[in-house]
Amino acid sequence: MTTSCYTIRNLFKIARLYPQKVAIMLDDQVWTYSELIMQVERVVRQLQRLDIVQGQILYQFVERSFEMICGFLAIMFIGGVYCPINPTVPSDRLKILLEQMQGQCVLVHEKTRNQFPIAAVQHVIVLDNILLPLLDIEDINSLSVSMKYDAAFIIFTSGTTGPPKAVVH
Repeated sequence: MTTSCYTIRNLFKIARLYPQKVAIMLDDQVWTYSELIMQVERVVRQLQRLDIVQGQILYQFVERSFEMICGFLAIMFIGGVYCPINPTVPSDRLKILLEQMQGQCVLVHEKTRNQFPIAAVQHVIVLDNILLPLLDIEDINSLSVSMKYDAAFIIFTSGTTGPPKAVVH
């Protein structure tokens, strides 16, 4: 039996072969692979400027959107540990999740920014402010690579029998 190991970098290389093909469709909007890669690169560069390192936990507190996908892919690309938090989560549960994870950075929308307890993190990235009209930026292929068995993301149990627990994948 043969298995393939696709990394985010490998998937980006493949996507670059089809720059005008549709990458994402959401409601009435469409992004090509070229547009997606350029937007993800913007988020990656912002994370780099903040000295986010491989294995670091990053929260994403956004609604379903293109920005959510860009944030997820950028976090995976730099080898961060993606920890999505639904903006509709009750504040007491949110407090428990943040205390468990001790993440230092959150990606938000302008719309969700005020719902997140900013004091819980060192860095806040407002995705709406980064993902503006497309401009030329540097290539991200020179960044360090996450390894096959590094943590990739964190989800939480429902908490029905006690406090929600983090599950690392």
